[in-house]
Amino acid sequence: MRSMFKVLFYVKKGSEKPNATYLIMCRLTVDREIKQFSCKMDAPLHL
Repeated sequence: MRSMFKVLFYVKKGSEKPNATYLIMCRLTVDREIKQFSCKMDAPLHL
């Protein structure tokens, strides 16, 4: 049986910090089951 596995990293634009950085989020999908969590990292939006 094969499984489909996807990883997506994205910036959560609604979570701007005082130093103009944004929270990096991760979305894991395995066989259409989705889990989202914070990577506990932040980055400027222009990256």
